[in-house]
Amino acid sequence: MRLFTFACLGILLCLSLGCGALAAPTAFPVPGIRQLPDDIPGCAGIKVLDEPVQFSWPSLGKNLKRVEESSWGYFHCAQSQASLSALYWDKMIEPPYGWMEITWIEQPQATLAVFFSPPTQNWLYLWFVPDPASEQSSYLVLTRGKAGFGGDWVCWLLDEQTPGTGGM
Repeated sequence: MRLFTFACLGILLCLSLGCGALAAPTAFPVPGIRQLPDDIPGCAGIKVLDEPVQFSWPSLGKNLKRVEESSWGYFHCAQSQASLSALYWDKMIEPPYGWMEITWIEQPQATLAVFFSPPTQNWLYLWFVPDPASEQSSYLVLTRGKAGFGGDWVCWLLDEQTPGTGGM
């Protein structure tokens, strides 16, 4: 419980002070998650991808080394990015999933949602990325790890210019 309290305090401090960085193309880790985990909702027409989805996010590229132990998964969904993020916004904190929302950030290139599960001590980062080929489909990029993985990573991913830190 102390670790969780310190992680939350660190996140709040980081959010209040801002964490600046520039967005840059990123070489994402290979997929380690080959099916959607049971503890998160599925999306319409889900397909598991064998290759990483490429997108940019402030300071993500320079901080990937810090989370090498995390698992990554890449999925294609047959619904728009707005619809996909709304689905997760509605369902992640409710039973049977019961995740605690830590932050929700919307940017033009993607939406980031960060969740924590107190019972399992897991952190979950979800990016909802538009599919440039079709407005009716999008990508779900996820990474997860145990306690110690994610609490301070939120700060590394935020940019002091980040608009829309809050709800939808």
